Amino acid sequence: MKSNNIQRTALVTGAAKRLGRAIACGLAADGWNIVVHYHSSKLEALATVDAIKALGREAVALACDFSDETSTRKLIEQATQALGRVSCVINSASLFDYDDAKTFSTAKLNAHMHTNLAAPILLAQTLHKVTPDDEQSVVINLLDQKLYNMNPDFLSTHYRNQHCKLPPLCSHSR
Repeated sequence: MKSNNIQRTALVTGAAKRLGRAIACGLAADGWNIVVHYHSSKLEALATVDAIKALGREAVALACDFSDETSTRKLIEQATQALGRVSCVINSASLFDYDDAKTFSTAKLNAHMHTNLAAPILLAQTLHKVTPDDEQSVVINLLDQKLYNMNPDFLSTHYRNQHCKLPPLCSHSR
């Protein structure tokens, strides 16, 4: 998807490690500037930024705790200030905190709901709000295989997956 003169900026949540990092680096190799979101993996996020810069693209690491709605809503604004208008959000961040019937708590359930369900919706909502009427943006939500391959050792994740599946919000922001 290379474009000769258009600067493209993507926000990739959970981009410090694993799949998020691979997505961020792949987009950078295709000509995108990348906002590397992380929660607590600062060193890994900075390493991802370095890898992206080595590809000749611009990148910045931004921390955000998705359990904080205000911070989540401000993330796209911070990303825009750092690298220009964000036209793509890829929601790769996820929380899979082990719990079972003995260790389940509403606090764990709420943490899963904030990170895995609310944050992607809030980011899509914010991206839609800041996208000019004559331009397009896109949100891509990655879902875990546990949606269809459940087991009892992540009770909060199982509940969230069964009862609060992330709905298809739209095919594009505008």
